[in-house]
Amino acid sequence: MTQAEFACHFGLTRKQVIDLENGKGNPTLETLKKVSRPFGFQVGFVRTDTFPERLRESD
Repeated sequence: MTQAEFACHFGLTRKQVIDLENGKGNPTLETLKKVSRPFGFQVGFVRTDTFPERLRESD
């Protein structure tokens, strides 16, 4: 599937797909749900304040 086909199928622009692939995108929760659902994934978030100190990113 091309980026253009993927974008069309999920109601995104090709630029959004490129940005997501490159880790530069900032998708909304709805976009994440649209893209993940057909692959059997669910969107979830991890609270970083519950990570052990050694796993937290330094500011």
